Amino acid sequence: ARDAAAVRLRAEVERARALGTSSIEDSLSDGPADEVLVEKGAALEVSLIVLGAVGHAAGEARRTGGTAERVAASAKAPVLVVRAAPPIEAWLRGERSLKIVVGDDLTPGSLAALRWAADLRRLGPCEIVVCHVFSLIGEKARLGIGGPLFARVPELEQANLAALRRHA
Repeated sequence: ARDAAAVRLRAEVERARALGTSSIEDSLSDGPADEVLVEKGAALEVSLIVLGAVGHAAGEARRTGGTAERVAASAKAPVLVVRAAPPIEAWLRGERSLKIVVGDDLTPGSLAALRWAADLRRLGPCEIVVCHVFSLIGEKARLGIGGPLFARVPELEQANLAALRRHA
C-alpha cells in the first residue's frame, strides 16, 4: 500500500511540475491525515494548507467530523478546502472570479480572514462579500433601546454597518 501511495504521489508531483509549479516538495507520511497535515504544516511553517473536502477516518475511535474540519480546527495556518477542482482551476486561469464570503464579527480573527481574502486577489479575480450578523434583541438590550422586541431599528443597523465598514 505504501509503495502504491508513493507511485501516486510521484505522479501528482510530476503533474504539478508540468503545470508550472515553481517549487514543490513531496512527503509520504503514515498516520491519520488530519494529524499529519497539521504537524507537517506547523513544522514547515506553511502559510496555507489546501486539501480536498472528502476524507475518510479509519475506526470508530476517531473524532467526529471530517478530515477537513479537524484540520481547520487545529491548524495554525489558514485552511482552504477545495470541494471541486474545475472552478478553482478556472479562477487561477483568470476565466472566472472567485466568490468569497467573509463572516466578520469585528474581531482580530475576522480581520485576518479579510486580509487573506484580499491576498487571494493576487492569484486571480475575486468578488468579496463581507457579512456581519448581529442579534437585534441583544444589541437593543445592550444599548437600552426599548420598543417592540423584534422591531427594526434603522439607527442600530446603520451603526453596525458603519462599524463593519471601518473594520473591513
